[in-house]
Amino acid sequence: MKFAKSLAQEAVPEWRAKYLDYRGLKKKITLIQHEQIIAAGGTIPASAAVSRSNSPDGSAPALSPRGLSPRGRPGAPDESLALLAEVDPASTTDDDRGMTPAVADDAARAAPSLHQSLHAHFANDEKTGGPAHAHVPFPTTTASSAAASSVASLDSSPATPARGRGGAAKYVLANAGGEDALQVLGSLGSDMDQALILDMHLDNVADATAHAKSRDRSRSVVRKSSFRSTISAYRQRHRAGTVMAGVDEPVVIGAFDEFLETRGQAEKEFFKMLDAELSKIDTFYNEQRQVQLDTMSKIKQQIAMQRQERNSLEAALTTEPVVLRFLHSAPVSPSTMIRKKVLRDAMLEFYRGLLLLRNYQILNFTGCFKILKKFSKTAHWQASRPYMTDRKPLLKWDQDRTVRDLLKETENLYCEFFANGRRQVGMKQLRLPDKRKVTYQEVTWTSGFFLGAGLCLLIQCIVVIIKGETYNAPHFIPMVQVYSGLLMPIVFAMLFVGCLSMWSIHGVNYAFIFEFDSRDHIHYLEFLSLPSLLFFTWSLFVFLTLSPYSADLGMSPLVLPVVFSAVIVALFANPLPVMYRGARYWLIRTLTRIVLSPFHKIYFRDFFLTDILCSLTFSLTSLPLFFCVSFRQQETCDTSTSLFTLAFALVPLVLRFVQCLRRTYDSGHLHPHMTNAVKYALSSAVVVASFHWRATQLNAWFYLWIGISCAATMYAIAWDTVFDWGLLQRGARGLRADKIFPEWWYYAAMVVNVVLRASWVMLVSPGHWLPTLPVFTLTMVSALLEVVRRVIWCLFRMENEHVSNCGQFRATKEIPLPRAPHTHDHDEDDVHGGHPGTGGVGVNAHV
Repeated sequence: MKFAKSLAQEAVPEWRAKYLDYRGLKKKITLIQHEQIIAAGGTIPASAAVSRSNSPDGSAPALSPRGLSPRGRPGAPDESLALLAEVDPASTTDDDRGMTPAVADDAARAAPSLHQSLHAHFANDEKTGGPAHAHVPFPTTTASSAAASSVASLDSSPATPARGRGGAAKYVLANAGGEDALQVLGSLGSDMDQALILDMHLDNVADATAHAKSRDRSRSVVRKSSFRSTISAYRQRHRAGTVMAGVDEPVVIGAFDEFLETRGQAEKEFFKMLDAELSKIDTFYNEQRQVQLDTMSKIKQQIAMQRQERNSLEAALTTEPVVLRFLHSAPVSPSTMIRKKVLRDAMLEFYRGLLLLRNYQILNFTGCFKILKKFSKTAHWQASRPYMTDRKPLLKWDQDRTVRDLLKETENLYCEFFANGRRQVGMKQLRLPDKRKVTYQEVTWTSGFFLGAGLCLLIQCIVVIIKGETYNAPHFIPMVQVYSGLLMPIVFAMLFVGCLSMWSIHGVNYAFIFEFDSRDHIHYLEFLSLPSLLFFTWSLFVFLTLSPYSADLGMSPLVLPVVFSAVIVALFANPLPVMYRGARYWLIRTLTRIVLSPFHKIYFRDFFLTDILCSLTFSLTSLPLFFCVSFRQQETCDTSTSLFTLAFALVPLVLRFVQCLRRTYDSGHLHPHMTNAVKYALSSAVVVASFHWRATQLNAWFYLWIGISCAATMYAIAWDTVFDWGLLQRGARGLRADKIFPEWWYYAAMVVNVVLRASWVMLVSPGHWLPTLPVFTLTMVSALLEVVRRVIWCLFRMENEHVSNCGQFRATKEIPLPRAPHTHDHDEDDVHGGHPGTGGVGVNAHV
């Protein structure tokens, strides 16, 4: 996998702007290629020139290597672009020769830690006393027309492709020894080929020779030694001027900027951008490191206080008789247990933050090394070691061991305090599972089976309805209404899987926004199995209700919806660790928080699920009909004018209105929460006007319903577009700058949102739209369109929240640490406020 893709997948989504701009630096390298082509008398494709001139920063997009040499490199106009100097063997240790930039990439694939392998390349500076005693040979700026012409002829000759010749030469070098290797090097067509072969195959070719398919081990050792002596002789001839005269003038490390002044403008812009990127990384890393250090000191204080409390309790036990000591073996108050649980959650999240910061170090250093390697291949001079030696002040974040020390210290503290010294148990709780290694074949097959079986049963029900073979016909319409109300949440859950998959594909961190457990939350394919099972169960009960086989069950078909509801409740309340108990309990806890909205702070998951309930009004208003048909078993149940229907329709809107009031109280600002409350007040007025129109059939209520519906629709459309989705911001041309999805998705969503928001127009004159079907059918279609609209709203609402988190670099939850233990019982109430965003001490600050 290319590193750019790997960086996009492994980077923390909320910190993406603070990572090394690897793609931008690759564009700068493309500009260097264009500069070389122009200097060599070549031409750049028109598309590349136009793209470069139109871009605001003058950078060019990554292009296919048209107009380049068969190597993918242009011909060099002067000797400094064509020749690649070698390190002086007198000042080069085995560590340097064993980890050249070309070898580092191969070592990174084989070693368990790429970061450790790359550091070996620069370890010699510390061993030899610092960079003051080291020299690096830079190519000189003196032109050599013969060398430049030979390189240009080699790269532009179609008869002798450089890639093929290089490959053949590498093979011969790997199997040659003594003077044969010199003959191979001398037979190359250009000095650039000789330099590239030397740069890429000094020691790794010799090591490969040692592992060649030869059964005589001594012969391989002799060949390896002979090859090393040959390369040493070649270097001596090279310095003497017999091969590449005048290009190996060593420059003292520390004079990188002076040498850079002799290079082209494109190379200067590359290193200018790289300096800015490293400075950005260093600043962000230092800020995050300080946050982690402050949090660690507070965690230590909490652990020390809890240890002191535990020691005092144990000391009190030792003064009691043995019998009483046995009875009082666990004198732990509820507040102490809650305080310890909060501290445990804080340490788990703190450890996750340290892992993210450590990953930030590794990815940025790897990107820096790889981009310098690409530069060296393009500019034909080695820049990795001199640049990184000269820019050590900008690379202090990579050498810093604070994060690694904090990780070890956190592991020791957690294992000692929360795992009773059992390190294996403690590390199992601390480590984050690798979701990439998990396969979902079984759960995908299960979901497909339930969906297919449910569709078959549903098709059979439709056939029974068309043939008129429905059992107990007087109750047919009420039962269809009841089951359609039970179906809408299942349909929404199945469509919501699409949102989860799109968020996963495009890197939206919905697990963090929903406050899922970072170590144990279900995949979207696992989530699909729940609505698939519910859909199969629903189809089965509908089939039993409508088919003549229901008489064989010994119960009335009117009771079957009650049985179905009981099965659903039992499934979600099941205490056994099956069917994703953590996800089921998360939903139950969130619904409980929604009901108790006036009494606690409101968070994203609370109002997000309440908004979803507002779109399931059709299901809520079918509950009175459900109770009437199933419990009272009446043949005719008209609940459209029942006050219970009005109450169930207003419940989610009122709860959402109360949440806006609570958020206004907590924040102390009227906007945007009170402005948002106006939307739910208008929606409640629409429900009331519609109810009175159906109950009284007065034209006044009818026209009032239409007028309020138009006002509520326009207000809701504007709110969705500007606030919930963050589109069409004031002062911005078109959409907002930060977008996760393709641009056309946003325009399509805005158009579809307007159409679906106005779907209530069908209910104004239902006889005009479906004259041959009952009015209830049109109401069900309108409810289904509202479910589709809500799914689209969820997709972009979560994306906007993720963009907001990225703007504030929020990557970890803020779990307040418990207060110092006291003897008063009211401290237990303070601990219950332990929730992200409630203030106190968090494991990550807003940068």
